[in-house]
Amino acid sequence: MANVEVLEPAVVLVVAGRNVTEYVQDHLLSLTYTDYLEGESDTLEVKLEDVDRKWQGPWYPEHGDALVASIGYAKGYKRGQWLPCGDFQIDETELDTDPDVFSIKALAAGTEHKLRTASAVAYDETTLADVAGQVAKRNGLELEGDIGEVQLIRVTQAQERDLPFLRRLADEYGYAFTVRGKKLCMYKRSELKAQGAVRTLRRSEGYRFTFRDKITHVVESAAVTYHDPVTKETYTGEAQDSESKIRRHSRDARKINIRAENPAQAQLKADAALERANEDQTSATSTMMGEVDLVAGVNIELEGWGAFDGKYQIKQSTHTYGRGQGYTTRIECRRVRK
Repeated sequence: MANVEVLEPAVVLVVAGRNVTEYVQDHLLSLTYTDYLEGESDTLEVKLEDVDRKWQGPWYPEHGDALVASIGYAKGYKRGQWLPCGDFQIDETELDTDPDVFSIKALAAGTEHKLRTASAVAYDETTLADVAGQVAKRNGLELEGDIGEVQLIRVTQAQERDLPFLRRLADEYGYAFTVRGKKLCMYKRSELKAQGAVRTLRRSEGYRFTFRDKITHVVESAAVTYHDPVTKETYTGEAQDSESKIRRHSRDARKINIRAENPAQAQLKADAALERANEDQTSATSTMMGEVDLVAGVNIELEGWGAFDGKYQIKQSTHTYGRGQGYTTRIECRRVRK
């Protein structure tokens, strides 16, 4: 009988620059890394058994301390496969008693940056890339992403925090925005969806999914109209759903009155509004054995589920190591529309 390689999941944990893996191994109950494509900061939560009261005592971590983690496999046929979870800062600690369990919660958009501080800034004769670059520089971050040539005559940040300000701009022009460690990431959402699939998951291989397909709030078209009170010009842009002739949806049309400085801006905003309205029409979720390559932003192919087959984008992944439970991955996906 052939030998079966038993998988041994493992984690690596570094706190304030010190590798504490060997110290936490006997205390570790679970480590959970949640990875978001956009809209929220990635999170890391570590739960530790603390019956000897070390973590609530002499080992108590400082708020703002850097925390770096990896999760993967130390032995077995997946040996050497690791998922670097990234850089985090400790934001919150929690103690649950009888028995004592100490939790450390950390955020990828750390507290050392001023991203959550309201600012009043006017950006004139600039581009979307330049605005993102200025915000990144102001917060000591590196801008990552290929941002198209989006011309802006004037954008005002009126006592608005940097995070919601950039998130609003990104959403208006069809970009995914998030902060991971020391990087401010902004990518064209349509370009992320156009990338090839990293894996094909087949029903015949034992994968299980829960699917949802809806037509409510899925619109035929989106239109932007803006009348400039200064120039007296009216700028319009309209986007038509490319799947409207092959898939059923509501007969709704999304009409938006939002500032547009020229016809090109109006069209970009109409395209982004249509994409945002319709992208969650078909969704899928699954929990499986830990897979280090299934992270937010990547695309996968699903095969063997009939009408639900196709290319899906992972919008959120949760990687969990648990004592007695091993390593699991939960993914939330949406089908990429043609």
